[in-house]
Amino acid sequence: MENTASLVTKLLHSIIFILISTFYCNTLTAQPNGEGFVVGKTYRIQSKILNEERRIYVYLPAGYNQSEAKYPVAYLVDGSAHFHYTTGMVRALASANKIPQMIVIGILNMDRYSDFTPYPISYFPNSGNSEKFTRFIKEELFPFVEKYYRTESHRVLIGYSLGGLYSIYTSIYHPELFNSYIAGSPALLHIDSLITVSFSERLKLYPSVPRSLFFTIGGRESDAIKECTYRFRDILTANAPGTLKWTFNFMEKEDHSTQIFSSFYDGLAKIYADWEIPIDIADKGFEAIKDYYKNLSKVYGYDISLSANLINSVVKNLINLKNYESAINILSEAVVLFPNSPSLQNNLGVAYEKTNQLDLAKDSYDKASLLAGKNKDPYYDIYIENLNNILTLINNKGIRKNYEAQILED
Repeated sequence: MENTASLVTKLLHSIIFILISTFYCNTLTAQPNGEGFVVGKTYRIQSKILNEERRIYVYLPAGYNQSEAKYPVAYLVDGSAHFHYTTGMVRALASANKIPQMIVIGILNMDRYSDFTPYPISYFPNSGNSEKFTRFIKEELFPFVEKYYRTESHRVLIGYSLGGLYSIYTSIYHPELFNSYIAGSPALLHIDSLITVSFSERLKLYPSVPRSLFFTIGGRESDAIKECTYRFRDILTANAPGTLKWTFNFMEKEDHSTQIFSSFYDGLAKIYADWEIPIDIADKGFEAIKDYYKNLSKVYGYDISLSANLINSVVKNLINLKNYESAINILSEAVVLFPNSPSLQNNLGVAYEKTNQLDLAKDSYDKASLLAGKNKDPYYDIYIENLNNILTLINNKGIRKNYEAQILED
């Protein structure tokens, strides 16, 4: 009995010790409750063409749900690998007005050999189904995206390595599907015979299809990859029609793995090299800005409408250059065109404040704060702070005037 009691006591002590230890460890390691940080949404599409379910990721630009604007779309193959940093690039470049605000569709590819290669390759199992994958994009994915999202007709295809091979192949064999193609370190050595035999002739079949192509290679890649890429470059030099604007970027210090980020970043920047309006044109006023983007619409193949974000980017550059009068002239017209934009009113307030027109600055900051409050704008606190600061400045200026007047009377 004593042995049994002793065992029970020891067992209870052990259980209590484990419970206390677990509680103590959980207390030390427990994480505070946080809010989710959402980059995009996931969808599942049942493809009849591929006879399987396909997943996609969708990223929407800032302000999408607060506007009725349409957006160009970037389609990113190998979406599971490249989605996060690519959407980060798009957001950063668009915020700086280097490229348009864009929707990004990340396509998940479970069998890259199958999706990205145009014919069977002996050392790649299940290879050779890129035409079927292209049909899925054209006949099922495009309609899905365009049904549920506000899209412009302008599309970009982005791929890397085998995905880069697919991007280049599509630009040659289906050039009408996308307006621009980015191919980072394309693995063209796997379709070497196609480059040699067919690419030159295919380029001649689409002399009137406007498109752009950006592709890269690293200086530290294998000789086989570099050789095929150089040959493709030479074929473009000899045979590309005038409607194909292509750029080859040799990245001397990069290998196959390290050029991913710069390939995508430089590709987007190159495709939209004309997107940011030159400051000397912006300086001419609102009508000059409208004319610039009207002409740019012809370049990119869709109607580029002026937006509050676009105008804000232009006037911020003018303000940074201390060209306050031009900024005020542009913003004075912009707030009439976009009466519900708190950011335009705030920037108008900044320009007025810089020129010491404090009462006008106060009025603009006040309107910005009211609009932001109604729309639950994330910058509401900043607009309120600007309003409070200008009120303090006006009040202090009034006190100083009264004080100086009193000194003169004495």
